[in-house]
Amino acid sequence: MFLFGGSGASLPAHPGMTPGNYYSTVMDGPIGTLPALANTLYGILFYNPVQATYTKIGVNVSVLGVGNARLGIYSNNSGIPGSLILDAGTVSVSTTGDKEITISQVLASGWYFLVLLPSVAVTVTAVVPTTPENFLGSVSSGVLATTGFTASQAFGALPNNFPTPTAINTAIPRLWLRL
Repeated sequence: MFLFGGSGASLPAHPGMTPGNYYSTVMDGPIGTLPALANTLYGILFYNPVQATYTKIGVNVSVLGVGNARLGIYSNNSGIPGSLILDAGTVSVSTTGDKEITISQVLASGWYFLVLLPSVAVTVTAVVPTTPENFLGSVSSGVLATTGFTASQAFGALPNNFPTPTAINTAIPRLWLRL
């Protein structure tokens, strides 16, 4: 898990988890952009090392689209997104910059999927894979492993279960939670 920004006292169970800090995907790679498609649900892997209560969920809009994006959290079902844990609501993607929703979500230690569902085509900040890391699948020589999942989904409330996922091995939205 990658840490960025923030300050505060460490949680006693895990010195790397600090209230006020932001936590994102486990995937390593340079920061780039992703032209996110309307009515496409994006799921990215997120690791939570200790039980914690998160206060914000967010995404960064690089190139605006006139509309909204819904953010949420799904359970991990043997390496693919499973059941809905949190439908956090929507943010406007009609302007650029960081977009956050205030939440109060307790997550036990474990793996989860953070999700983005845009109502319009919008470009978001992304993590771009450059090496064949093995987070979500096996790696063939020189082939990038699965970085996340997408699914066709009409914009609206997040479904109770992640729709039939399609594995991707390209850039993934850089979504985050704030402790």
